[in-house]
Amino acid sequence: MELSLVFSIRVKYRPTSVCCQPLNTHMKRLLEHLLQEEDCAKIFGKTLFGDLLGGEKDLTQEKEIKKAVQQFFSDKLTYRAKPESVVKAFRALLNCKSKFPAELQPNVTLVYRGVRLTMPDLLGVKDWKFVDETRQEITGTGTYTSKYPIQSWSASKIRAEFFAIDFPSWRTKKLIPTVVVATPDKSDMLFNTAFVTKLKASTKTTAEYSKEQEIVRVSDKPIPCRFVIPVQYIKMTDGITQPVKDHLLATAGLRITA
Repeated sequence: MELSLVFSIRVKYRPTSVCCQPLNTHMKRLLEHLLQEEDCAKIFGKTLFGDLLGGEKDLTQEKEIKKAVQQFFSDKLTYRAKPESVVKAFRALLNCKSKFPAELQPNVTLVYRGVRLTMPDLLGVKDWKFVDETRQEITGTGTYTSKYPIQSWSASKIRAEFFAIDFPSWRTKKLIPTVVVATPDKSDMLFNTAFVTKLKASTKTTAEYSKEQEIVRVSDKPIPCRFVIPVQYIKMTDGITQPVKDHLLATAGLRITA
């Protein structure tokens, strides 16, 4: 009699535990989220960078993160290796996006980055075509991979193009100014454009960059993208190789005669 009672209890218990597994998983995620929120509150308090923006005083670790972020915004770290303190600062912000979504969650559907493509890069894109009937730009699909763990992107295509040509010797070095266009993976991108504008304008060292509509990507993983190149930059480049000329003619119908 006792054995049958124990058996019946075990039979009833097993499906109950299976049934509760989704609930347990949900509760674990909720608790992990709450712990993360608690950690973020210890670092930033209730207001992100409140000291600069007229709110609460910054906490000790928050001051260090703010300093690193300002260093990134004010210095051309994009063109050389990033100090580890800067990388850590942006990763800390990435971990706290859920606590400060109005400040840290990107509010754009496309992001742009100015780069320069080599001749082999141009040959690697197989579907060049004109953007529209004006034939002023060509575009092709591909993958962008950065050698930096954090990069500056922009919500503005014009800003990105400006950065692409901000390299005096691109014509003689056969480096074609190009705009990379991507759909943001919001899990690895930071900043609402209004917040970052206000943040940069709050200090002299970054005020001159406050109109860049900057979005920061915290990842060096390959990202699917489109490349957009104004035709004038190709024609202005010295010594376009014959294979590239042939490739652009075959794919986009673009004839380079110079």
